[in-house]
Amino acid sequence: MFSKSVILCFSDMENNGCMKVEWLKSEMSKRNLTQRDVGEAVGLSDAQMSKVLNGLRKLSSEEADRIRRFLGYALPDDEATELDIRLLHALSQMTDAEKSALEVFLQSFAGLKK
Repeated sequence: MFSKSVILCFSDMENNGCMKVEWLKSEMSKRNLTQRDVGEAVGLSDAQMSKVLNGLRKLSSEEADRIRRFLGYALPDDEATELDIRLLHALSQMTDAEKSALEVFLQSFAGLKK
């Protein structure tokens, strides 16, 4: 069974690895957070956060998870398993077309429609 973080990561992968840049910017704006605030909380430098926010650097699944937790979106009992980590790594290596095809398959498999 997949953890919620794997599903969130897959659904957010289109723009920045495991998190949409626009979503992150919106959350930061709502909370009056600077890139330094977020970076310090999750272990990224100002330069790294600047690159993330400008689309020049993708977040790893671990970095995205730390940001979600910092923003209060991850559940304490939602720990990634070894399988989750392997799947996230595999997803990070896929092309956009492969991700789209997998998303269609998973939605069909789960009985969901976009």
